[in-house]
Amino acid sequence: MTDFIAKTLKVKLEFYEPLLGSQPMNKDLFTDFIASKNEDATQAKEEVENYRISDEVEKKTNGFLINEDGEPYILNYVIKGFFKAACMNIRRITGKKYKSHSVSMYQKKIKHLINIYPREIMIKLPENEDLDTYQRPCRANTPQGERISLKSSEMAPEGTTMEFEIAMMDESLEPAIREWLDYGQYCGLGENARKFIRSLYVAGNNGQLIKYSASNVKAVKCSAMARLGYVVVLFC
Repeated sequence: MTDFIAKTLKVKLEFYEPLLGSQPMNKDLFTDFIASKNEDATQAKEEVENYRISDEVEKKTNGFLINEDGEPYILNYVIKGFFKAACMNIRRITGKKYKSHSVSMYQKKIKHLINIYPREIMIKLPENEDLDTYQRPCRANTPQGERISLKSSEMAPEGTTMEFEIAMMDESLEPAIREWLDYGQYCGLGENARKFIRSLYVAGNNGQLIKYSASNVKAVKCSAMARLGYVVVLFC
């Protein structure tokens, strides 16, 4: 069997803002959304059948999917959606050349040449922390005039992490992928695009994952992260 994967990155995201759930808590709405976004009818049916939310969040607007063990997770297409949004926004920046500017047909390349594993990406909460609720007013301009409503979302606390692998068929996409992940410190994941920092890992000779630090690689220190005690790390 032909192996099309040129390189795999192992990624860990740590959110330095609370992560808000973006999954509709209404199953009918969720079903319609999945049907409109998923071209694979079998996979769409499976997602709808696996739709679970906790009893405590039924009245909330948005939340997280919950597995059989009661653990929250997101689906891997959320990461691809973030990549597309990050690339689109970076390409709008003028006056400086970024890696994203050289990625032609980026939406098709992200869709067809990049794979995210696993399909269910677990949301790991900090020790002794639980999901909470975040409520805020939302203002909207409508044909009937300005309206204000109250929105309620499930929330994972600051320090929440998630880990996944990025398998790319075209290794030339790696610099752009790193750039998109770096963009997450300004506009990230979930509702209201909660910000995160990322670390990259590679496999050592014994199969264990090695996290490269500033002491043994070329590192990029972000001033915003430095104020928070974080460093964004790249491996060579």
